[in-house]
Parts: sequence; C-alpha cells; structure tokens
Amino acid sequence: MATSSTAYTPDQLQELLVAGAVCTDRNNVRAAVHLITFTSLLHRQRFSELLDVDDVDGPDGLRTTAAFVRDWRALPTSAAADRLASGDQRLIALAVSLATGEPVSLAANLAAGGHAYARRIIEAIAIATGYAEHYQINPTAKLHELLTARDALLA
Repeated sequence: MATSSTAYTPDQLQELLVAGAVCTDRNNVRAAVHLITFTSLLHRQRFSELLDVDDVDGPDGLRTTAAFVRDWRALPTSAAADRLASGDQRLIALAVSLATGEPVSLAANLAAGGHAYARRIIEAIAIATGYAEHYQINPTAKLHELLTARDALLA
C-alpha cells in the first residue's frame, strides 16, 4: 500500500531510502542512496515528489516500508535540487551515474568539497563494488592534524 512521502521527516526518509536500496538488492543503488542521503536534498520539501513509498517484502521476507527514487535521471534538474550547494550537486551527479549506469565526469564531480565529502564518495565506491563489508575507511593522522589546526584557527 503506497503512502505519501510528504508525511516523513528527513531522518525518516533516509531510513526509508536505505530500506528501499536494500530491497533492490543492487549495490549500485545502495551506493547512490548513500550519496544522496549526505546531501541536503532530503530536507527539501519538493524531494518527496520524486519518491515512491510502499510496503514491500524485505530481503528477510518480512514486509517493510521503503522509499524508492522514482526517476534518478530527474534528480539533478528537479525543483528539489534547485540551488543546492555545488558539493551536493556533485554528489547527486555521482549518485545518478551509479544508479543508472550513465557516465558522468569524474574530474568534475569527485572534488565534491572537503574531507567529509571525500569519505562519503570513497564509501560509496566500496558499496558499489560489493566490498563495503570488507574494508574500513578510517581517517589518518594527517587528517587529525589538519582538523586540529583548523579548530585552533577557529577558536
């Protein structure tokens, strides 16, 4: 039974999208969802217009409520994506490419903006290749040094 996606908070939408990605049993869709849930897209009111929310059979055979992006290709030009930060736009471009298989410029989209974005992209690649459970992505001492220096400047 389909329900309106406007009835959910951004956190709930994230849980529903992750559940939907798991139900698709496609690593590329899981990776794409991993990327878009890091953007502010879920906080945009118009984003829910791009989703279908339904009760489906989960991988464990139990019924679960899940959300699915209706048309991945429509995300970048949708009203929900209008005036998003450039880092978010780049993550969406990568997500659409992962979900649909359509090529995207890596040179233009991998530099999404900072270490948190970089980590999310690296995690998405691990998910897409099916090796997310086999690798841990941990910050190095160099990142801790960088963040400590930044924090000192901002103090």
